[in-house]
Amino acid sequence: MSLPALKTKRSVARPTNDDPVEREVGLQKLLSTRICDLQLQPQDVLAECLAKVGEELRANGITFVPQYYLGDDDFWTTDRAISVNIPWYLANSILWQMVNNHLFEYTRDEVLMYLRHETGHAANYAFELWKRKDWTQTFGDFRRSYRHVYNANPWSHDYVRHLHRAGMYHYAQKHPDEDFAESFAVWLDPSSRWRRRYRNWQVALTKLEYVDRIVDLEGACRGTPTNQRIGSQAPYTD
Repeated sequence: MSLPALKTKRSVARPTNDDPVEREVGLQKLLSTRICDLQLQPQDVLAECLAKVGEELRANGITFVPQYYLGDDDFWTTDRAISVNIPWYLANSILWQMVNNHLFEYTRDEVLMYLRHETGHAANYAFELWKRKDWTQTFGDFRRSYRHVYNANPWSHDYVRHLHRAGMYHYAQKHPDEDFAESFAVWLDPSSRWRRRYRNWQVALTKLEYVDRIVDLEGACRGTPTNQRIGSQAPYTD
């Protein structure tokens, strides 16, 4: 599911090159090069974020890792497939700095939040968790119509708030698929302290405990995935 890039400007530390001359030369070279000719690979902060999410998966006994790739401008996962699109401009510190200065705005913590969320989608699709009867009982009908405009209840305690901190307000209320991805992301984040944070949110806590039960205790995301479809991808081609 597509997640639009942030467009707010905040005063926070960013990846940067400390040599102003080298930085200027590098920027001019980038500006005169087609994106598809840059031969981008995850480096710097993005590489660290991907490694961290991988460590979090392994720490929870999950052997599956999505097929991450650098593509178009948003974070998104192909519907019922395991490929996760990461914006090309986050590939390295120079591009990240450039886009943060002039267009979008990302912090390291926000990228981790997006990656955990999309990894939740990919794990759901890979092991076809959404087909389970108890998944439907917990999150709702996966096949429900997916609408980009939705009416959220800002006072509801039935849903976790993960991407909420990145400006994606009440995103778990959008669709059962997003509800699971948000719950998975909170569960995966080792700093979330979800049992304490959601102890008074009965329904949201039940969803987190469901993820904990099927993934940790039942090992529902271990071994070879039932579904290994890569699906459509949107590589940078300009």
